[in-house]
Amino acid sequence: MFSTYFSNINIGKRLFILIATMTSILALSGILMIFGLGSASITTEKLNSDIERSVYLSKIYNKMNQDFIEPINNLSRGTLTWIDTNKLINDNIASFDKQWLVFLNTLSESERDKTIAHYQSNLSDFRLAIDEILRLGKSQNSAKLSLFMLNDFDLLVTPLGTTLQQSIEKQREISETSYTDFKTFQLIFIILSIAFVTFGIVTSVLLGISIRHSITNPVTKIAETVKSIANGDYDARTDLKGSDELSTLSSALDNLLDDKVKTLVETEKENDILNNSIIRLLEATSQLSDKDLTVTVPVSEDITGPVADAMNLVSFETAKVLGEIHHIAENVEKNASNVKVQGDKVTLVAEEERSMVQTTIDRLENASKTMNAIAKLCMNCNEMAENASESTDEAFDAVTSTASGMDEIRETISETEKRIKRLGERSQEISGIVDLINNIAERTHILALNASMHAAAAGEAGRGFAVVADEVQRLAESSRNATSQIAALVSNIQNETSETMETMNQTISQVVEGSDRAEQAGHRMRETQKKTSDLATAVAKIAERSINQAKINERLKSEAHSIQEKTQETDTELQQQSNDTLRLVALSNSLLKSVNTFTLPSSVLSVNDDKKAS
Repeated sequence: MFSTYFSNINIGKRLFILIATMTSILALSGILMIFGLGSASITTEKLNSDIERSVYLSKIYNKMNQDFIEPINNLSRGTLTWIDTNKLINDNIASFDKQWLVFLNTLSESERDKTIAHYQSNLSDFRLAIDEILRLGKSQNSAKLSLFMLNDFDLLVTPLGTTLQQSIEKQREISETSYTDFKTFQLIFIILSIAFVTFGIVTSVLLGISIRHSITNPVTKIAETVKSIANGDYDARTDLKGSDELSTLSSALDNLLDDKVKTLVETEKENDILNNSIIRLLEATSQLSDKDLTVTVPVSEDITGPVADAMNLVSFETAKVLGEIHHIAENVEKNASNVKVQGDKVTLVAEEERSMVQTTIDRLENASKTMNAIAKLCMNCNEMAENASESTDEAFDAVTSTASGMDEIRETISETEKRIKRLGERSQEISGIVDLINNIAERTHILALNASMHAAAAGEAGRGFAVVADEVQRLAESSRNATSQIAALVSNIQNETSETMETMNQTISQVVEGSDRAEQAGHRMRETQKKTSDLATAVAKIAERSINQAKINERLKSEAHSIQEKTQETDTELQQQSNDTLRLVALSNSLLKSVNTFTLPSSVLSVNDDKKAS
C-alpha cells in the first residue's frame, strides 16, 4: 500500500517525509516529557502543601498540650505554682495565636473561611477555659481550680484537641490519596511514553523500509527488464505504475520496447525484400548491442529508411533515458550522501548531548550528596541549638527563681531587722524596769534595816518583827542580785543586738547586690535565649531547604537518566538511518555502473551537464 502511494511522489519528497516524520516524533516525545515533568511538579507542590498543613496542625496540637494543658495539669497536681502557671499561659497565648495565624495563611481564602467556621466554637471554648484559669490564678483558689478541672476543663478543652486530631488525620489521608494518584499518573504516563516511543520507532522503521522499497524495487525492475532485453527477451516489460521519475523512466522504456517489437515484426515481413538493408541494420544494431548508443543507423530511401530512422530515434531516446537515469542516480547518490552527512552530524550532536547529560548526572549526584551532608549538619546544629535553648531556658528559670528568692530573703531580713530593733527597744524598757526594781530593792533593804533596828530596840516584843525584817532584807538582797544579773543580760542582749544589726545591714547590702546581679544575669539570659532561638529557627530553615534541594536534585537526576536513555535510543535510530542511507548510496552507485556501461552521445551528456549546472 505504501509503495503504491509513494510511487506517485518524487524521491526528494519521500526523503523529506522520512526526515520530517522522525523529527516530529522526536519533538512530540520532548513535548510529552515536558508535560509529564510539569504534571509531576504540580502534584509535588500540592503534596508538599498538604504535608505542610498537617505539620502546622500537629504543631498547634502539641503547643496546646505542652503550653497550656500540661502546665494546668501540673498546677492541679501541685507541681507548679500559680505564678509560674499564669506566667507560662500569658507568655504562650501570643505564640499560640501566631502559630494559628501562620496555619491560616497557608490556606486559600475559601478554605480559610471554612476552617475558621469549623474551629470557631472549639476555639471559643478553649479560650474560655484559659481565661477561667487565669481568673482563678488571680485569686489562687485551689478548691475552685479542682472543681473546675473536675467538671468543666475537659469539656471545654477536649473538643479542640479532638477536632485538631481529626483534621490531622484527614490531612494525612488527603496526602496519601494525592501520593497514590501521583503514582498512578506516573505509571500511566510511563506506559503512554513507552507506547508512543515504540509507535514512533515502528512508524519510522516502516516508513523507512517503505521508502527504500519504493525506490529500490522500481530500479531493480528496470534493471532486470534492461538485462532481459539485452539477453534477447523482447517481451520483457517493467509494467510500473506511478508518476515519479522511475515510473516515467519505466513507461518510456516500455513504450520504446513496444515500438521496437513492432518494428521488428514489420522488418521480418519485409526480410526477403530488404535483405541488404537488414544486413546494414544488423551491422548497426551489432554496434548498438555493444552498448554504443553513439552509432547512427544509415537511413535509406527504401522501406528500411523509417526503420533506420526509428532505430536512430530509439537509440537517441534510449540514450536520453539512460542519461536521465544517470542524472537521477547521481542526484540520488548526492542526496543520500548529504543525508548521511547530516545523519553523522546529528549522531555526533547526540553523542555530545549524551556526554553532557552524563556530566550533568555526575554533578547532580555530587550536589545531592553535598546537600544531604549539609542537611545532616544543619539538623545536628539545630538539635544542639535547641538543647542550648532548653539549657538557657532552665538557667533563665533558675536565675529568675534565684532573683525571687533573693527578694524574699531581703524582705525576710528586713522584717527580722525590724523585730531586732523592737527587741532592742524592749531591752531598753527592761533596763528601765530593772532599774526601777533595783531602786525598790534598795529602798526595801533600807526599810528592812530600819525595821530591824526598831525591832532590836523593842526587845522581846519586836523579835517576831525582826524575823520578818530579816526576811524582807534577804528578799531585797536577792532582788538586787537578780536585777544585777538581769541588767548584765540586757546589756549583753543590747550588744549582741547591735552587732546583729550591723551584720544584717551588711547581709542586706549583699542581698541587694546579689539581686541586682541576678537581674542582670536574667536579662543576659533572656537575650541569649532569644538569640539561641533565632539561631535554632535559622538552622531549621536551612536544614529544611537543604533537604528540599536534595530532593529536587534527586528528581533532576532521575529526569537526566530518562533523557540519557532517550538520547541513546535516538542514537540507535540515527545509526539505523545511516546504515539505510549507506545501502541507498550503494544501490545508486550500482545503478550508475549499470548506466555507465552504455556509451552515450555527446548531445545527451551536454544536456545532463546543463541540468547539473542548473
